[in-house]
Amino acid sequence: LVLGQPGSSSTSSAASTSQKTSTSTYTTTTSTSTSSSSSGSSNVSAKPSFPTAKASSVLPTDSDGTYYESNMLDNDTTTAWNSNSTSSGVTIKFSAASTQQVSAVRIMGGFCNNEQNYYENSRPKDITLSFDDGHTFTATLEDRPYAWQTITLSSPIQTKTVTLTINSAYAGSEWSDLAISEVQFT
Repeated sequence: LVLGQPGSSSTSSAASTSQKTSTSTYTTTTSTSTSSSSSGSSNVSAKPSFPTAKASSVLPTDSDGTYYESNMLDNDTTTAWNSNSTSSGVTIKFSAASTQQVSAVRIMGGFCNNEQNYYENSRPKDITLSFDDGHTFTATLEDRPYAWQTITLSSPIQTKTVTLTINSAYAGSEWSDLAISEVQFT
C-alpha cells in the first residue's frame, strides 16, 4: 500500500511541524503471525537494519515478563513492547549506525501472544512515521490481531532513524498501556 509522494504538501491530522508531509489512510495487507523468511540472496540492496529502539515510555518488568523496546525487533510475535500506562503521544525511535534505505515499514500492533492479551492492551491506530531527512508520513492501522500491516513508501528514503509516533490508539479492555509485537523495515 503506497503512501503519498514524499515532500508533497498535504493536510495532516498529526501534530507534525515537518515541511515534507504525506498523509494516507490505507487498507492493510494481512499475513499470518509467523514471519516469512526471505533468505534469498539478492545483491540489489540489503534489508535495512535498525538494531536500536528507544521509546518515550516502557512498562516495567513484572511477573508476566519484560516489555522492552527490543521485543519489537526480536522476530518473535509472542513478545511485545508495552508503554507505561500511556496510549497516545508515545514515540519510538529506531536507530542505525549507518544510513539505511527504507521502502516500507511492517507493524504487528498489539500484544500478539494470545487474543485475550491483544484486546486487553491498547493497540496503535493513527501513527506518524518520521525520518531524519524531514519526511513525515501518517497512516491508520486496522485493529486486527496477528496481522502484519505494511506501510509502503512511494519512494525509498535514506535515513539513520525512523521515529514512530502513536497519535491515537484502540482502547484496551483491561489496561491503558499500548503494545506492539513487531516492527520490521524493508
